[in-house]
Order: sequence, then structure tokens, then C-alpha cells
Amino acid sequence: MLLMGGCGDFDAKALCKLDELQKTYEGIGSEQRIMGRIKGTDHGDMLPHGDAYMTAWMRYWLCGDTEAKKCFVGKTAEILSNNSWQDMKQNGF
Repeated sequence: MLLMGGCGDFDAKALCKLDELQKTYEGIGSEQRIMGRIKGTDHGDMLPHGDAYMTAWMRYWLCGDTEAKKCFVGKTAEILSNNSWQDMKQNGF
């Protein structure tokens, strides 16, 4: 499961509060889960900023793309060191 949200006022205060996102993340039974919020974006803006990761997620899970896998898997997953993202959590898959 890939959970992502924005950090703008609308997301942070109403639609995608960090504590609620974290609760959802913790409540997911999947062993393969990751979450994060995109800095400087609100809900409508976050989708274009997260599109590359959404595409990589689908390519990894649906196509077995080993290059896309590098974005999410392991301690050196690319998304974990992306300065455009914050509040990252990954369960180490």
C-alpha cells in the first residue's frame, strides 16, 4: 500500500491530517506499505507531484519492474531520501 498526501493547509488541517494518515498506515495489514507527504503541496496539487512514484509503484507491483522497485524497497529506497517528501514511513520490505 502506498499512502501519500500533501502538506498544504487543506490536507494538513482537514483532508489528510498527519495523525490520521499515520493511523491508517499502522492499521494496514499489508507487509508492504509506505507513506509520506509531499512538501509544499495541497490535495489538488499533490497528485501531479506524486505521479512518478504512483507510476513506479504500479510498475513494481503489476509488472515486476526491478528498477521501479528501487524507489520503495529497502533502507536505501529512493523515496526515503527525496527532499520533496516528509513524514516518511516504510516497514522495511
